[in-house]
Amino acid sequence: MTSTVGEARVASPLRELAAAMPQLSFGSYPFRDGDAHGTDVVVRCTDPALLDEAMARLGQIRAGMVLPRST
Repeated sequence: MTSTVGEARVASPLRELAAAMPQLSFGSYPFRDGDAHGTDVVVRCTDPALLDEAMARLGQIRAGMVLPRST
């Protein structure tokens, strides 16, 4: 999953999610592409149901971090 916010903003909620779902492996990777920056989040798991739950929860986290567009 890709987020358009920096890794520092993703770290705390991702750490909480990882603690709540210890069966999964989470990783975050910051990126910069010209003026754009963000964080790629990777989730590894062998249980498809757990992976679906983690992705849904990550989607909720990402939705809460949407930054207003500057005008």
